[in-house]
Amino acid sequence: MAVLAAGLALFPGPARGAAQGGAQDPFELLRIECAGGANPDLVDRCGDAAVALEALRGGVSLLAAGGSDVPGTASTIGLRLGTVPRVSVALRLSAARLRTPEVLSGTASPGTDAFFATALQVNATVGLLRGFSLDATLGGDLLLLPGGPGFQDQKSALAFGARLGLLRESFTLPGISLSVMQRNGGTVRFGDLTQGDAAQLEWDLSTTSVRATVGKDLLALGLMGGVGWDWSRGDVRMTLSNTGPGSDATASGDFRTRRTVYFGGASLTFLIAQISLEGGWATGFTGLPAQQADFDPGKAVPFGSLALRLTF
Repeated sequence: MAVLAAGLALFPGPARGAAQGGAQDPFELLRIECAGGANPDLVDRCGDAAVALEALRGGVSLLAAGGSDVPGTASTIGLRLGTVPRVSVALRLSAARLRTPEVLSGTASPGTDAFFATALQVNATVGLLRGFSLDATLGGDLLLLPGGPGFQDQKSALAFGARLGLLRESFTLPGISLSVMQRNGGTVRFGDLTQGDAAQLEWDLSTTSVRATVGKDLLALGLMGGVGWDWSRGDVRMTLSNTGPGSDATASGDFRTRRTVYFGGASLTFLIAQISLEGGWATGFTGLPAQQADFDPGKAVPFGSLALRLTF
């Protein structure tokens, strides 16, 4: 069975795991560049800004990717009759609790800023083939951040990818699939120096997601779970206002980071409609320590989603 999916998204932007390549963490290099030659008072602020950039970048990618690439199922949707494809359209609302050092105030000893961020994803899926179950998808995400904790403007992202059915679900066996999705969007910005914020963090949204999913339907009830990996890459930039002598501190780079995602969920199917609930967590990241003791960069990030899917 196979599937082709499409979707488009809008979002105001906010992911990261283990640093890739090199012996030195790239965000440590970002901190050094930011603090180099600037007011010594900026050294700690540059460190916290680099940690915040890493955490927020990871949070945006997590909300865009979520758990299962097709809500509520681990299988491909296949064909309906003969060569007539099935078509599936889904609307998914996701949420994650993000934590980051508070960097917009510019204080020497910032606290931790914790908030819930949400994302709205529209996904369309079309069955292509029966047999080896190739499933291609094209989708996107809409992220909304209640309270506006520093995020600027709304952005859009477009996603596309493929799902391969490794084991077709039967009466006794679960369905197992492997999928790959690529998401690309514009530049996400947190903070605005022209509006009086002490820091401005920017990054390009580009994430590749791989998911291995297993699931089983028990009459109208469906259960599924899986594991995945998100690779984020692209330019990152940060600018900190300097209240002392000298110019503002700036730093930029092109980084690749990775994190692991675990997820599970349940669904209820009523004829052509399905409601699904999903939850999981993404691993934290190692490397830069924050200046305040109450922020742990390695702490896992929980997330969840609620979706409605129609299959024709």
